Amino acid sequence: MTINKYLLYVLVLLIVFGFFLFPRIIYLLTYTHAKGVVTGFEYSKGTGKYGRTSKRYPKIEFDTDKYHVTFYGPSYMESTVYTEKIVDVIYNPNNPQKAYVNNFYGLWGNAFIYLLPFFIIWTIIIIGKDFIPIRVKLFS
Repeated sequence: MTINKYLLYVLVLLIVFGFFLFPRIIYLLTYTHAKGVVTGFEYSKGTGKYGRTSKRYPKIEFDTDKYHVTFYGPSYMESTVYTEKIVDVIYNPNNPQKAYVNNFYGLWGNAFIYLLPFFIIWTIIIIGKDFIPIRVKLFS
């Protein structure tokens, strides 16, 4: 059995993108919306490969019918929010600690951080060979 490489390309992309994006689509459809407030930032200091590193995680609070919930957004979201900013939050009604800021960075950013390099590498592997000539005529 043989399969066209472009069909393989599309199938693998659909499977990998589905693996990363399908749960987030389910979150959007089934989680409850609330308004949250950025109450500050949590600082994390450490040493990394290139010396001392520091990250800021936005601290977000919101209220449900029963609970007052505090969670931390991803560090790469720090540049898009500021203290006292009101943000849309989605959370699992059965486990309010499982919450996300309902914007690109808060909900989708983590998936795209992994998907973009995969997409570029997979595209180069499958399609890149078509653009490299087999023979090159150096002198006319």
